[in-house]
Order: sequence, then C-alpha cells, then structure tokens
Amino acid sequence: MMALAVIGIFFILIILGFPIGFSLGIVPIGAFLLFDMTALITPIQKMFTGLDSFAILAVPLFILAGDLMSTTNMSGKLIDFANMFVHRIRGGLGMATVISSTLFGGVSGSANADTAAIGSITIPGMMNTGYSRGFATALQACSGTIGCLIPPSILAIMYGIAASCSISDMFMGGIIPRILMCLAYMIYCFIYASREGKGKIIPYKLPEGKTRLNIINGALPALLLIVILIGGIRVGIVTPTEGAAVAVIYAIVVGKFVYKTLTLKKFYKSLVDSAITSGAVLMILSNAYILSYLLTVEGLPDLIQGFLTKFHASPVLILIFINILLLIVGTFLEGIAAIILLTPVLLPMAEYAGLDAVGFGLIMVTALVIGMFTPPVGVTLFVSCGISGAKIPEAGRHLVPLFIFSVVVLLCVNVFNSQICAFIEMMTG
Repeated sequence: MMALAVIGIFFILIILGFPIGFSLGIVPIGAFLLFDMTALITPIQKMFTGLDSFAILAVPLFILAGDLMSTTNMSGKLIDFANMFVHRIRGGLGMATVISSTLFGGVSGSANADTAAIGSITIPGMMNTGYSRGFATALQACSGTIGCLIPPSILAIMYGIAASCSISDMFMGGIIPRILMCLAYMIYCFIYASREGKGKIIPYKLPEGKTRLNIINGALPALLLIVILIGGIRVGIVTPTEGAAVAVIYAIVVGKFVYKTLTLKKFYKSLVDSAITSGAVLMILSNAYILSYLLTVEGLPDLIQGFLTKFHASPVLILIFINILLLIVGTFLEGIAAIILLTPVLLPMAEYAGLDAVGFGLIMVTALVIGMFTPPVGVTLFVSCGISGAKIPEAGRHLVPLFIFSVVVLLCVNVFNSQICAFIEMMTG
C-alpha cells in the first residue's frame, strides 16, 4: 500500500505542475522521513551510485554533440538532402520533414533538439507551401521523436543501464522501429496532401543555385557521423560512451573546418546550453533512482506480478497491460524517469510473458517515444507549438491520426518482437 500511495502522490504533484525532477526526489525522501523506513543516507547513496556509471557519461556527451551539430546548421543541409528525393511526390515537403528528423536523430539523440533544430526550418517551410499550421506542428512534434529509437538514443542507453543489458543491442534493435515509424508518418503525409491539401499545397522546389552534387556534399559530413557511430559500435571499435566522445570531437572538427560556422562564441554557448540540459537530465535521473529504490523495497514488482499470476493472466494480456501502462505513463512522465522507475517493475513481467530484456526494451522505448508528443506533457508538441504559434487543439486534429499510426508501429514491434531480436543477433554476431 505504501508503494501505491507514493505513486499516487507523485502523479498528483505532476498534475499540479511541480517539476518532475523535484517531485521524483521529494516524494520518496518524504516517505523515508515520515515512516523512518531506513537511514536517510541510503537514498542519498542511491542518487550517487545511480550516476556512478561509465555508460551514463554518454548522455551529456551526446547532448553536447547534438547541440554543436545544431549550431553548425547541419539540420538545414539534411533537409535539402531529404527534399532531393521526395520533393516531386505529393506531400513531399512533409515527407522530407520526417526523413530529416529521422536522419538528424542519428546525430543528436535528443527529441527536443531534433524538434527545435529541424522544426525551426520545416514548420515555416510547410506553412509557406500550403500545409496547415496544425498539420505542420503535429507532424514535426511526432517526427522529432523518431531519433530516440536509434544511436545515440539516450533512452536506449538508460534502459541498457537499468536492465543490465547490451546498449549496443538496443541501438541495433532500434533500427527497425525507427524505419517503421518513418514510413508510417510519410504515408500520412501522402494521405493528407491527397485528401485535404489538394489544390492548396504547392510543390516544393530545391534551393536555387544548388545542384544535387552540392546538396549531397553538404549533407555528407552529417551522414558520415551516423555511419561512424553505428559502424564503430557494431564492429566493436568503440563503446557507446566512447562513440559519444568521438561524436563531440567530430562535431567540432566538421563545424570548424568543413562547414566553417562554428565560432568560439557559438562553441561556448553550446557548452553552456548542453551543461544546463545535462544538469536537468541527470537531476531527474538521480532522483528517479531514489523513487525506484523505494518502490522496489516496498515490493511493488512482486505485488504486480503476484496479481497477474493470481488471475492466471496470459502472456498476451500481460503484454497488453504493459503497453497500455507505458502509453499512459509516457503522457505524464519524462522518458528517462519512466525507464528508471518502471524497468524493475515491468521487466520481470515481460520475461514471464516470454520476452528477453532487449525485446522488452524496444517495446518500452517505442511506447515512451509516443508519449513525448502526447499531452498533457508532450514535450516535442510544446516545442513545435512554440515555433509555429499553434494552439494544442489546432495541432490535436492531426495529432490523433499520427498517434494511431504510431500505435500501429508499436503493435508491430510487439507482434514481430522475436524476429527483431533475431535480427539483432545476426547484426551483432
């Protein structure tokens, strides 16, 4: 009962608008003090030991790399590259938005960074060529989350740490959900342009004075980083953390000597911005470890598993319960915090249903990614609305079908989970 009460209080604080980072720490520490459950030094130790991991170093490094890439206007070059392939197709600029976010996600690893960097260019571009403001906002909000499914996915890194499974396997496994999500959103772009945009959406032309070769050369450094990261991790040349350090160095070299847009002032600003973002993320992470420890001590994982066992729940029902729970939690709770809190609770249930740690991790990350654009939290939705000036109800009309397409992708990840795991084994040798 204590665990359920703590969860209830925590979500009440979130609904009332308390910062997630503070709520994650206040609730469990308050319970420790009120009920004298253990020495207060124990939760403090959990905060530090939770962050005392070499793998976690990849988080601030990838955040810095993504910030540097945004500063060098790499997103604009990727948009031109994507447009080169789809600008003649109906709904082509919308599709280019999705492709650009998919490619840029392989560089930044941050949904907010993807949405802000890509959206500042694509949202005005779509509106100027006839797309409605609501559609442009909703599409970018959803597309900005795709990068969280593949290297350098911060969610995949945190799940690998929480579940003690291979982060490299999580990176490789994220390729399939990412491709499926990209295709699903592109299909909706075509449907929208064919049905609602007929006669309103004008074809998007490639930038004047740029040949296809110029566009490819401009995007090549960004694409090369994706190849270096995935290839280096796949072959075993670098660990994910070492790959993050390589990404930072690569971003500096490309920004300074290739694009020649990285100045000392911009570099300093990237350091400051990434430090602020990393501090917020690590605070959420450290406090999440306290709450996770409390729920584990109070036996919440055993309580839920015992409840399902008592009613002889089938593996299918368990998976349905897990997916619905993750979709709901994702609308309220930041992804990193949700992974730290729920992995110890749900992983034993997933294993009982026949999934391994990596297979369940792909389901968890995919479901939480959907929550990133879903109100009431919906971080990427708010970022997109801030760029376009749209209201939530205006974007919501188009968010609903995109949400349905995303859930279909999540269903595919569940149904073909064993095939995806076999693909991971084949890729990792």
